[in-house]
Amino acid sequence: MSDWPDYLEEVAYSMRTQKQKSTGFTPYHLMFGCQHRPIDQDDMELEVEEEGLSPADESTDTSCSLEGLKRQEVHIKREEKVNAAQEKQTADYNRRKKKGSKIYDLSVGMHVLQSNLRNESRKGGKMEPNWTGPYKILDIDCNERVALETVKNGKKLNRRVSYNQLRPYLHSQLHDARSTAVDHHVAVVQWPKYPDRVKNTGLQVTATLEVEILSPLLRTRGLESRPPAVPSRGQQGEGEPNS
Repeated sequence: MSDWPDYLEEVAYSMRTQKQKSTGFTPYHLMFGCQHRPIDQDDMELEVEEEGLSPADESTDTSCSLEGLKRQEVHIKREEKVNAAQEKQTADYNRRKKKGSKIYDLSVGMHVLQSNLRNESRKGGKMEPNWTGPYKILDIDCNERVALETVKNGKKLNRRVSYNQLRPYLHSQLHDARSTAVDHHVAVVQWPKYPDRVKNTGLQVTATLEVEILSPLLRTRGLESRPPAVPSRGQQGEGEPNS
């Protein structure tokens, strides 16, 4: 649409003459102290009457004083409306925060995760993780905005982050051991894959496998000694009675 400047005046007029919910007045009324003239009204039809006085009978001083009083009343009412609207918005925000948001006690030095807002506003962002990090808290100002640096390389973020976009970073000791502990050899018994095909399956197989594995991970996965497999009837050793 290349002719949008032709409609700009009409669009601006409609915005200036719409009553705002927060102030209770139109921007035109706040600017000039009176209501705008209807767009379909001719100059000849416009008649101004203030308290029974026509413009011809009013003196200049009286007209200016009345206009000043009207503007003062309008601005007083505007202040009352704006304050009431701000109080209502604050109450609504606190109610939503108390009802649906978790409040964490964060402090300087803690490791936190930041909400990934890109997955809400960017196409294909739903495939990205919901949280990024971890980050370390450097400072918290009076407006609950937090300065962060990455834990991995210590790089400080350019912008402060809102308090309600953060959550504590909880990490497992198992993951820490997997990345920081020194690997050591653990002997793990390797059981046959097909017990019926191996002779003397009633005895424990002596083959062992030396693997580099961490003991916490070994206990977590439950790699414990299993009972020996029961041999089949046709594969029992010679001299052993059949049951």
